[in-house]
Amino acid sequence: MRFLLLALLLIIIPKTALAERHCYYHRGIERWRIKTTMPNPEAKAIKLPLVSLLSAKNPTLSRATLQKMLSERLKYTFKFKSDGRAIALREGDKILVHGRILSMSCEADGDIHLSVYDTDRAKCVIMEVPNPGQIHESGLKRLIENARQKILYFLSNGIPNQRLTFEGQLFIDTDHLTRAQMGKVGTPEAGGRRGRHDCAVNVWEIHPVTLIE
Repeated sequence: MRFLLLALLLIIIPKTALAERHCYYHRGIERWRIKTTMPNPEAKAIKLPLVSLLSAKNPTLSRATLQKMLSERLKYTFKFKSDGRAIALREGDKILVHGRILSMSCEADGDIHLSVYDTDRAKCVIMEVPNPGQIHESGLKRLIENARQKILYFLSNGIPNQRLTFEGQLFIDTDHLTRAQMGKVGTPEAGGRRGRHDCAVNVWEIHPVTLIE
């Protein structure tokens, strides 16, 4: 009888709902307020080649700056290459990239963690889609709800074999940035040994993700 009830539940409950039940909020972690807000979520995203993020060196930051970043975004600007020109960006800017999803997983804070690559599956950028229940600004929450539903569909039905568009906040994951990793790029150590098979090459992220299509 128990197995019959379980079978009926699997039929009745949509796959996306089952996926949602396995990825819910447990606890917030470092820089939680920064991760769950954006300065201007409705702004037009700045287009950036994914390879530009993949080749960006980790920032070199003082202890005092890292301490301040626990409660605020880094105000420095960094140069990224796009279509043969340099674009000045800072943490909190909304960017747009194209890439392929290598893997997806649920984190302890309820975020869905994506490893996204360009052409080399051994090198990826980490992107994270929060649980919308942890987002309090209505405009941002609506965007994340849509992105989250798309990812939950992929979790239930498989990762699409195609390039996708991602938009969201440029973010520095200082939780994985050690003194030895500053100024580095391109190795599992520089990426904090994150992503599928340690594919992350630095600590630059898109977090939160606001659009996937």
